[in-house]
Amino acid sequence: MHIVQAGYSGQVPGWIIEGTADYVRDAYGLNNTAAGWSIPTGWVYGAHYLFG
Repeated sequence: MHIVQAGYSGQVPGWIIEGTADYVRDAYGLNNTAAGWSIPTGWVYGAHYLFG
């Protein structure tokens, strides 16, 4: 997904590009478990991207 990111300059919000990349990695990533990577599950009141 990040390979085409530069092609969207100014046309698509960054969160769409990053969110799509995260979704694809979660769905098709080869070493997610070994790397300890996953999309967080659930929603917590007051959660903010700066708190991660």
